[in-house]
This record gives sequence, structure tokens and C-alpha cells, in this order.
Amino acid sequence: MMLTWKLFKRINIAGEAIDNPVYLREIECYPVWYAAAQHVNRISVLRVGLGSLGGLACILGMLYVNNLLFLLVPPLIVLMAATGLTLGPIIARERVSLNWPLLMVIPDGVEEVLINKAAGALAWIRNLLSVMIILLGTAAIGVGLGSLALLPTGRGLTPNWPTTLLCGVLLTLPTVTAFIYIVDRAQQYVLIITSALAAGASSTSVPASIIGASIATAAIWALEIVTTGLVLLVQPGSIDFTNSTTLLTLITLGPMPSYIMQLDMARAVVYIALTLAVRELLIRAVWRYTVQRARSEAGEGGLEHPLRRLISH
Repeated sequence: MMLTWKLFKRINIAGEAIDNPVYLREIECYPVWYAAAQHVNRISVLRVGLGSLGGLACILGMLYVNNLLFLLVPPLIVLMAATGLTLGPIIARERVSLNWPLLMVIPDGVEEVLINKAAGALAWIRNLLSVMIILLGTAAIGVGLGSLALLPTGRGLTPNWPTTLLCGVLLTLPTVTAFIYIVDRAQQYVLIITSALAAGASSTSVPASIIGASIATAAIWALEIVTTGLVLLVQPGSIDFTNSTTLLTLITLGPMPSYIMQLDMARAVVYIALTLAVRELLIRAVWRYTVQRARSEAGEGGLEHPLRRLISH
């Protein structure tokens, strides 16, 4: 989890990068969606109309599926789209303007350049991220309370538990589960960020980077849904994915609540741990690929190394 924490802390909090020239350079570059957002914001009729249509669609969708979890779908779609559109072009834009090799001579190295550029780009969607953090906190409380379903119930299942121990478990289990859930969702978002950066690092034009990053963010979201669904399908007993609660829980809240709802405590703990471990390996692999692509495209040999040595001295 060390790489996840390092990337999450540096990219999303960006406290250490506030005086970094790469970070400052990036926050001065308008994201690709900025002009359209400003156009909508200036025209009150268009703004009210789009807001009304969006609100109506959310209400009708919620009434159709008869589940409040549907209200989480639009914010998640907006988050995925905004992340891909914001992060995708940050490398391709520098390559097109022939500035990327110059950024690579910074003594801090390519990883620091990528982290600071990503932090600067994500500053443009900081308000959206703040809203998502509030929603995450609310969901974490619900997941924590829902984890009480993992405790054995019924007469005689906890005959030797002292009252103080039982009260301690009832207080500790939801707290620990809520914390792990927040870590799980933060880790998932770091994977989405690194995937968007990887798609951008593999592109040579801004349009290609936008398309690639948008596909990458959607693919990571879909991969989590499909993988968790397959894990649940191979478990003993029947799981009804036609049930709106089961499906929407998987789509909006991720694998942890699904495991808690559908599995016993032992299997839920095992699959949650496996999910975190496998995702961490994916983040490491994607991040390594991103760094390699960024470094190779900049031309690691030739001009870069002498300049870096000169600047560092």
C-alpha cells in the first residue's frame, strides 16, 4: 500500500507541490473541458436547462429502479469523465509543444514531474473531489454499520462473550470496516488516475490522449464490476444480479459492500484482502509502465543526462 499512499497523498493533497514549478505550470493550463464549462456557466438558460434535465433524469432513474443508490451513478460518471479528460492530455500537450524533453531534465526525475503535473491538473476538479469525499464518508458510515451483518446471530452463537467484549466488537467492527472501505475507494481512484496517465503517456496527440484516458478510466471501473461479479458468481449459493440493490451496490459502492452482503465473515475478509493486494500490484505495474513510457518518449539518452547533471550541480 506504500505506493498507493505516496501517490494519493502527493496527487490529491498536493501540499508538498504547492511551490513546485511543474505544479504551478500545470494549474495555469486550462483543461480541455474548461471552455465548454465556461460557456454553459455564462448562459443562464442553458445552465438551468441542463441542470433541470439532469435532475429529472436522476429522479426518473431512481423511481424506475426504486433504489436510492441510483443517485450515486451520475456523480461517479462525472468523476470518471472529468478525471480522464483532465489527466489524459497533460503529457501529450507537452509533447506537441516540444516541452516534454525539457521537463525531463528537472533533477527530481520523471516520477516527480508526473506526480506534480497530475496534482496541478486535478486542482481543476478539486470541488468535484470534495463532493465525492463527502459522499465517500457517508457511504463509509453505511458500509461500517452494514458490517455488523457479518457477526454471528441467533441464540447460543456467542454464549461465552462478555458484555464488554460484545460492546467493544459492536463499536470496533464498524469503525475498522469504514476505514478499510475509505482505503479501498482511495486505492481504486489511484488506479484510475494512473491508468489515465498511462493512456496519456502512450499517446502522441492530444485527441488520442483524451480518448485513451477516457476509455482507460471507464475500463478500470468496468473491470472492478465484472471481476467482483465473477467472484460472487462462483460462490456457493445463488446470487440474484437481477435485484437492483445487488447490482447497484456493486456498481456504485465497489466490492467491499457486496462481499459483506453476500459472504460470511471469513470469506469476506479473504476477498477484501485479495482485492486490496491485487489492486496494489496493478497500480505498481501501471505506474511503472507510465514512467517508462514518459521516460522513453523524452529520450532518456543523449541530451537529457548531461543537462540533468549540469542543473543538479
